Amino acid sequence: MCTVTDAMKSAGAVVIPISGLSGAAEPARSTLDVQGQCSHGPGQLAGTHGSCRGYALSELVVVVAIIGIMASAAVPWLLSALPGATVTWGAREIQGSLMRAKMIAMSTRQTMCVKVVSGGYQFVQGGCAGTVWTGPGTDSTGTFRPSPSSFTVTNSGTNPIFTPFGNASQPGALTVTAKGGGSRTVSVTASGRVTIP
Repeated sequence: MCTVTDAMKSAGAVVIPISGLSGAAEPARSTLDVQGQCSHGPGQLAGTHGSCRGYALSELVVVVAIIGIMASAAVPWLLSALPGATVTWGAREIQGSLMRAKMIAMSTRQTMCVKVVSGGYQFVQGGCAGTVWTGPGTDSTGTFRPSPSSFTVTNSGTNPIFTPFGNASQPGALTVTAKGGGSRTVSVTASGRVTIP
C-alpha cells in the first residue's frame, strides 16, 4: 500500500518537517503545502478538495452591507463636526499669533498692534498707525493669511495693542468664523492675557 508521503518522495518532492509553536512535532509536509496550498488530510493529494474553504458571496454581501451602514451613520456626524473643528483650529492659530505679537513687542521693546486687514491680519510696530512688521509667516505686504482659507478673521471692537512690558495698552478681540458656520472669539485682556472664552 502506497502512502501520500511515499508518493511524494517518488515524485521528487522534498519533505520538510514543520513544528508548531508548542514545540510538538507535526507530521511531515511537502514543499507544496509550505508554498501556500491548503492543508490536506491523510490520503489526499495536493490539488484535491480538502479543508480549503473560501467565503460565500452571501457572506461577503453581508459584510459590505454592515460596512455601508456604519459609514452612512458616520458621515452626517463628520459633516456636522467639521465646521466646529475648523473654527476651533482657527481660533488656536489666532491665539498663537497674538501671543507671538506680544513676544515681539517685548523683545523689540516697542508697542505692537494686531490689525485686521482684508484677507488676514498684520502686526504694526509703534501702534496701529505705525510700520507694518514683516517676518516669517507674512507675505510681501506683511499680512498673515489664515493657513487654509476655510475661516476668516474679523475685528470684534478695537485692535489689541501690546506694550514692551507684555500687557495690553488697548485690549481687544478677534473673531474667527468658519466658512461652514460657527465662530469663536479670541480676547486680549488689559494684563496681556490671550484667551479663547
